[in-house]
Amino acid sequence: MNQAQNKQDLSAQFIKNRKKAVLFDKGKVKIWEFGGNETIDSALAEIEGNYPEQGFAVNTMCDMFYLVVSGKAVFYFKDSKKGTKIKKDCCVFIPKNVPYKVETTGKKPLKVWMPSSPAWTPEQYRTV
Repeated sequence: MNQAQNKQDLSAQFIKNRKKAVLFDKGKVKIWEFGGNETIDSALAEIEGNYPEQGFAVNTMCDMFYLVVSGKAVFYFKDSKKGTKIKKDCCVFIPKNVPYKVETTGKKPLKVWMPSSPAWTPEQYRTV
C-alpha cells in the first residue's frame, strides 16, 4: 500500500511500544503516547492530585475523551457549577476549546485512556 492509499484508508495498526511523552506539572502527570496519524491519536495518562495544578486545561485543536481505566476523581468543566465524580469505566467527552480540570480523590493515581481527533500536539495545549 502506498502513502496516498494509507492516508485515505485508516487500516488497523498494532502499536507495540509506548513511548513516554512530556511530563506535565512537575511529574504529577505522566503521559505515554501510543501514536496514530494526523487524524487520530491516543495516550494513557496517570494523574496524581490536581490537573492542571492551577486553572483549567484547554486543547485548542482536538476533541478528546477521558476513559477512566482506574482511580477516582472529580471532573470539572470551567462553565459548570459543580464537578462530576468519575471512576473506572466512566467516559468524559471534552470538546476542543472547552476548559476542564481534574481533581483525584482516591489513594491511587487516576489513569485515563485519551483518544483525540485530530491528533493531539503540545502546541495546541494551554492553561487558563
